[in-house]
Amino acid sequence: MVGGTGGVFPPVSEDPKNPKLTYKWCEVGVLDYDKEKKLYLVHKTDEKGLVRDEMGRPILNAGVTPEGRPPLQVCQYWVPRIQLLFCAEDPCVFTQRVVQANALRKNTEALLLYNLYVDCMPSDGRRVISEQSLSKIKQWALSTPRMHKSPSKLSILYLTFKLNCCTEVLAKLPRLTQEQQGSMLLYLQQEKHCSMSLGEALSACPQVHARAEPGPSWDLQGVEPLTPPSPVSMDRVLEHLGSLAREVSLDYERSMNKINFDHIVSSKPETFSYVTLPKKKEEQVPEQGLVSVPKYPFREQKEDFTFVSLLTRPEVITALSKVRAQCNSVATMSLFHSNLSKYSRLEEFEQIQSQTFSQVQMFLKDSWVNSLKVAMRSSLRDMSKGWYNLYETNWEVYLMSKLRKLMELVKYMLQDTLRFLVQDSLTSFSQFISDACYSVLNCTDDMVWGDDLINSPYRPRKNPLFIVDLVLDSSGVHYSTPLEQFEASLLNLFDKGILATHTVPQLEKLVMEDIFISGDPLLESVGLHEPLVEELRATIASAMAKAMIPLQVYAKEYRKYLELNNNDIATFLKCVRVPLHISGAYQTQGLSAQEVREVVLTHLREKEILDSSLPSSIIIGPFYINTDNVKQSLSKKRKALATSMLDILAKNLHKEVDSICEEFRSISRKIYEKPNSIEELAELREWMKSIPERLVGLEERIVKVMDDYQVMDEFLYNLSSDDFNDK
Repeated sequence: MVGGTGGVFPPVSEDPKNPKLTYKWCEVGVLDYDKEKKLYLVHKTDEKGLVRDEMGRPILNAGVTPEGRPPLQVCQYWVPRIQLLFCAEDPCVFTQRVVQANALRKNTEALLLYNLYVDCMPSDGRRVISEQSLSKIKQWALSTPRMHKSPSKLSILYLTFKLNCCTEVLAKLPRLTQEQQGSMLLYLQQEKHCSMSLGEALSACPQVHARAEPGPSWDLQGVEPLTPPSPVSMDRVLEHLGSLAREVSLDYERSMNKINFDHIVSSKPETFSYVTLPKKKEEQVPEQGLVSVPKYPFREQKEDFTFVSLLTRPEVITALSKVRAQCNSVATMSLFHSNLSKYSRLEEFEQIQSQTFSQVQMFLKDSWVNSLKVAMRSSLRDMSKGWYNLYETNWEVYLMSKLRKLMELVKYMLQDTLRFLVQDSLTSFSQFISDACYSVLNCTDDMVWGDDLINSPYRPRKNPLFIVDLVLDSSGVHYSTPLEQFEASLLNLFDKGILATHTVPQLEKLVMEDIFISGDPLLESVGLHEPLVEELRATIASAMAKAMIPLQVYAKEYRKYLELNNNDIATFLKCVRVPLHISGAYQTQGLSAQEVREVVLTHLREKEILDSSLPSSIIIGPFYINTDNVKQSLSKKRKALATSMLDILAKNLHKEVDSICEEFRSISRKIYEKPNSIEELAELREWMKSIPERLVGLEERIVKVMDDYQVMDEFLYNLSSDDFNDK
């Protein structure tokens, strides 16, 4: 019973469907409260502010009579708290409550509309949950502790759990050999025997029939009979699983639609201004570090965990620690030499990398595996019986033992180590190549080098990797190593590095020496076509393809020197119309000493230009290009051409000097001849009169020859002894 007075906001009209319905505040008295509907029963006061019925009498017991509550009077209403203002209540607080309620109503309506939008989005089956994830959910649903302990749940894991219990008990029976224990477990797995208790099975099993009665050392406590699954119950379980799978799939599709819807609305707030997105709850840091948790069967859960855990024996922990130490040592290795400080030929680079991953491969196959074997056997050698029996000979018993799980764990640890070794090595090798090609990654196919052949704008981050020689010959301008071989060689080394880890044997066959394991099982490693491998391979191929562009463009700048490099000196001498070849194959006709001087100066100037414009070496991306041979060859060719011109001039001058000397000798011989008659004497006298004139001509020739020798002296030409004497 609630009593009190206050103000209420009831409708003036009694018909709620009346379009002229209006509300106003009026004084009321509170008669009753309905806890289920959360409504207050109020009664309008009269003119005097009193709560009276139609007869003017006070209302007692909220108007309830022994016959029950009578029908509401005309002035009585059931109203919610939001429409009731008590006289003792603060109007400001009441107003805030009304405002908040109105805002909450609007927000609730908006969220209902938002969820309606999401529910109405089509699910076309494109964003379905993967079968792998769904199978994991089913597996987790069937692997709970209650499923283990309740045979009616019909889980296959229940049967495995019971067999593990039997295995532990059988291991404690000293009168059973290991072979008899394995036979017992196989006997219990048969459908017609799985309902037996362990004691019944021990008596009925043919292999242990001699132990028909449980002896005093047989502790069979805690082993329940194995109940075979019921087909009817199995159908119900499968039906429930299918229903749960459909529910999970539907919830997954709705979640994906919700993510897309939120993204679209958030990206276009102006277009979807009428949509209200749910507010994200901010995570609050608790004031205290302790969090209250409900009651939890810790002891039972600990026992279950201990039963399936491998980390319950110090020997196992020691073995895993030793294996982890060996794995950590391998994790610091690398399949490639990624810290080369000096460039090398492609063949040397291949030899260095091949030697590196070959050494790692030999270490993994021999030293590493042997160290792991010694670590495992030395740690578990004292655990001769039970879960970790290294001397087990029965394969079926071994499969159900914890040692098998331990070997599987070790196998995955080794495979994980190999995977990280390969991935880190490939990433390092790819970064090694990318750093060398960093400056050429933006080069385009239509790039032009320019006139500066000495300075390179394409230098690597660290050091160049390869050295190549620039070669000019009759086939054109090219490099000592074909450029297409670099990409193919690097990708070949990339694949060989991966394959180097594909021959590491598994540890199980080496540790379990008393069990026959056929073949040579190998550890799994990174595949040649995994997404990360393909990405890194593409990165190397792209970087090397980009590195080839500036090399080819740079080589094109040397095409203008092909004529000088490929033609011999005789061909060039023909081009300048030299009258006499060094070998004397041409007739003397020709160029004056000044013309020869101009030709020699031209060759010497070209030689200086070559010496100043061509580098001895240049670095372009990952390549150190040796151009010294080309530079020296072209410079020597220009020098040889200049020397050849001077040789020809010297030979011409030598012939001219011989001709002048021969003229003087002929005059001398003529003078010393004795005439035999008056006529000869008269002729001699007439001839002698022409000698001064002839001497003037010879003197002019001598002066010209000396001037020509001045040209030779200008270039510091080394005359032979005969030419020097003639001079």
